[in-house]
Amino acid sequence: MVEAGLIACRQMMQFLGLGITFQGGLKLEPDNKYYTFKKDGAVFTDEVKVFDVGGQYVKIADILLNDQIVLVSVFNAASKATAHMTDGSELTVNPQFFDRACLLIQELTVASIPAYQQA
Repeated sequence: MVEAGLIACRQMMQFLGLGITFQGGLKLEPDNKYYTFKKDGAVFTDEVKVFDVGGQYVKIADILLNDQIVLVSVFNAASKATAHMTDGSELTVNPQFFDRACLLIQELTVASIPAYQQA
């Protein structure tokens, strides 16, 4: 069940425009790119981001540094532990980080979509 939660966290972070980079150490980075594919010579995407539902991408500068560490750790764990085949990564998920990430992602989602704020 934890694996499904990790993937959901990663998916929601990508929806909110967040990604990770390993350049200069593991850290959050803005990622507003869409995954695309070509069909009959045209480029398509079926990915939906917060912007597509009337929201705003999350600004990393608005996230406390300790919370950034939590989010980047969970995103990386989702990639290493469940989204991709890896070997020898010896990656474990801190349960407190996972719990905190779930709450943070919910807060960021509500703050990013005006319709949620009015509900």
